Amino acid sequence: MIKKLEKKDVGAVEEFFLAVAGDPETVVKFHPHPFDHQTAEKIANYNGRDMYFGTFVDNQMLAYGMLRFSDGYPDPSLGIVVRPGKQGLGLGSEMMDYMIVSAKESGSSSISLFVYKTNSAAHLYKRKGFVLSQSKREDGEWKGTLKL
Repeated sequence: MIKKLEKKDVGAVEEFFLAVAGDPETVVKFHPHPFDHQTAEKIANYNGRDMYFGTFVDNQMLAYGMLRFSDGYPDPSLGIVVRPGKQGLGLGSEMMDYMIVSAKESGSSSISLFVYKTNSAAHLYKRKGFVLSQSKREDGEWKGTLKL
């Protein structure tokens, strides 16, 4: 089940963040913020325009997604990470579909993202319709844009 994160999810978010932080391969690819208790609490209690989502199975958080309007872009920037050991099960694709609908419902006209060229998730973004081009932030990074 995918849902917007809320206050009661802080423990599950923190446990998920610890799993992500403990996997160096994942942290190299996805590092939008610290993966600690303070950040888990901030996200679970967040009440603003940004949107944070979790995929839960048997009360365990398996994927995390965010649509952030606060990154200086007119439309949201997207980020997704799947729990280490749970990649390849379609969780990232399901989260992406859910977040695309959420962005449309928020009135956004596009979504942006940044992905390292070596990240295997780049194929998912292309399949979902994102156009990837060279990022101005880093040489080994793509900027993806999806028109809604």
